[in-house]
Amino acid sequence: MPKKSSTSQPLVDKKHGTVVVPTLMRTEGKVVRTNLKLNFVVLDFGFKRLPQVGQQLGIYRLGKKIGQVRVSGPAWETYTVADIVDGEIWEGDEAKLK
Repeated sequence: MPKKSSTSQPLVDKKHGTVVVPTLMRTEGKVVRTNLKLNFVVLDFGFKRLPQVGQQLGIYRLGKKIGQVRVSGPAWETYTVADIVDGEIWEGDEAKLK
């Protein structure tokens, strides 16, 4: 189990002799596909954690909130599907946890 020192030193897993790099668990993704007829989008979260089914995310374009989606699934690898709740969403827009 990694141990954290009281100073700002990295976490070290002494059992395996490796440094553990903590990651931020913020949920931010990008709209990679839209289907306006069926009212859903496909989101890619890359190396960030996937949101849970039912979670709502704000959709942003150029830093301004322009819509909202609700994760419905399915999810695979770094992608998940979300239903459009509000707004006109385009590929390239950003998704952020509310």
